Amino acid sequence: MTLSFPKYLVLSLMALMFVGGAAVNEAQAQKRAPAAAILVVDFGRIATESLAGKDVKNQLTAFVNRLESRLAQLRQQLNEEQQSLAKQREIMAPEAFQARINEFRGKAQSAEREIQAQQSAGQRAREEAEARIDSAVRPIINSIMRERRANMVLRKELVIDQTGNIDVTTEVIERLNGELPQLKVALPN
Repeated sequence: MTLSFPKYLVLSLMALMFVGGAAVNEAQAQKRAPAAAILVVDFGRIATESLAGKDVKNQLTAFVNRLESRLAQLRQQLNEEQQSLAKQREIMAPEAFQARINEFRGKAQSAEREIQAQQSAGQRAREEAEARIDSAVRPIINSIMRERRANMVLRKELVIDQTGNIDVTTEVIERLNGELPQLKVALPN
């Protein structure tokens, strides 16, 4: 004897299984992360177009120009002293000449250390200024994220393509200009 179920009962069971499976899938989907609401920020534009970024760039350019001028001055002094030593070689005693050569080498090494120290100090000052701008930008970006109900910000260089109004760089720059119109860079004299 075979048991036979009426067709409508089989179809009803199948429908219940499908609906039950859909409910399970929907519950699992709700447990997943929410849909991404993404904003894009071009940090390179912030550095070059914001008032603080331009101020930092101008100060660093002036510093590099002063440093290059100092380097040229030191080179000229050392070249003149080297030429003077070359002329004195024939008239000086070997011990006295060697002492002058050693003194000259010491001056050259001192000049090199001076320039290297200035370059290192300039690099540290640039990094500190960039960090201060970054510290001012972060709360601005967080504020814009809350306003637009975004849950993620990507750097512009990571984005291959985009649609819609998700690039908020101009808004970030405008707000940064209001909060940080200039920035004193702690450069060495």
